[in-house]
Amino acid sequence: MPDLTTLTPQQQALSRKVNVKVLSKADPEPGVLRRVREKIQEDSSLSSLFVNGSIDEQVLAQLLHEKLPLDEGIEEVSQYIADEYAQLGDGILVISSETGRAIAKLTDADFYQPAPVPREDGRMVDRPPAIKPEVESFISMWRFEDQLEHRIRERVLSRITQTEGLREDGDPRLLVLSRGGRREIAGRVEQAIPTIFENPRGIVEYFLQCFPIGNRPDSEHGYTRVQVHPSSLHRRPIQDSLATNLKYDQVTATTAVIATSWIRSLATAILEYPDLHPQQIQLEEAVQGRTDGIWIAESNLAIALSSYGCRTLAVPGPEYLAIYVPAPAGILELPLLEFGIHSREIHGRWTIEAVTDATLWLNLEVIQALRIEGVVASGVSVEVLA
Repeated sequence: MPDLTTLTPQQQALSRKVNVKVLSKADPEPGVLRRVREKIQEDSSLSSLFVNGSIDEQVLAQLLHEKLPLDEGIEEVSQYIADEYAQLGDGILVISSETGRAIAKLTDADFYQPAPVPREDGRMVDRPPAIKPEVESFISMWRFEDQLEHRIRERVLSRITQTEGLREDGDPRLLVLSRGGRREIAGRVEQAIPTIFENPRGIVEYFLQCFPIGNRPDSEHGYTRVQVHPSSLHRRPIQDSLATNLKYDQVTATTAVIATSWIRSLATAILEYPDLHPQQIQLEEAVQGRTDGIWIAESNLAIALSSYGCRTLAVPGPEYLAIYVPAPAGILELPLLEFGIHSREIHGRWTIEAVTDATLWLNLEVIQALRIEGVVASGVSVEVLA
């Protein structure tokens, strides 16, 4: 199954504690909500109402009117707290001092008993239970990122134009601005992978003309089997979300990178196949009569072949070794429903990795390995001075 997690197993468990959401029609005033919570905590007649995962909000509102000198906001707060208790149930809630709403739900296992402290008279006094440091630090980090994402979103919204439909249904351009949105992008990429080779372009199209996707041949006679594990890494910086190009289609770009990277992995496997015996030949002679298929070569040689109008697929490989592949030259067995995808964020970089298993059935009688001479090396040289 695809793995869309970006956290360690321990962090995944902690993220479920902080990712608390309450669905309610009520929108209480933060100051009133905080005050009511304090009153519930110190008044046993109020706290005793919270039993069996449900609470009568009308009874709660009536008691709050009796105990708090507030003219407005009691009904709104009572409805919200009743919805919160029905959805979150019993537990220890960590409350935001700004909004008065729960930002985490903890259990007794998330606390520890600190060591006793000495008093001036020599007695040892027990300290109250405290949240475990790893839990507290994770909540702080998560809360900081959540607030940062909210501020970034508000600033971006002030710069762009949205239709009424986008405001109501959610603007997909804004997904890249948040961790949760990036996970949703990875999920959309996962859904799109089975169709990435339906309308191929460029080198993907050229390669599939030579190795059309199909099933294992009925007879393996005349074919050589090569097992390949194609992989793809698509990285992009996320340090400065305000500089993000919102017109950039993340899903389309990522699926295109996956398709191209998988094809390059397959081509590399052909170039590195050990039983090919290259023939030594000059560049001008090599390109004669070999322009209908594709050339697989390292980048320097691929540039030289391209100058003669050849279709080339540049991959890492031995210098000056090229493989000419006419169409067709075999079969690509690629189960597109069996793949793995992993999205992670670390050090301000977001990476989506996609891997799969594939089998190439090569017709070595038509595939030609050539060691080409007469190629002038091109590139950039860099001198590092100590």
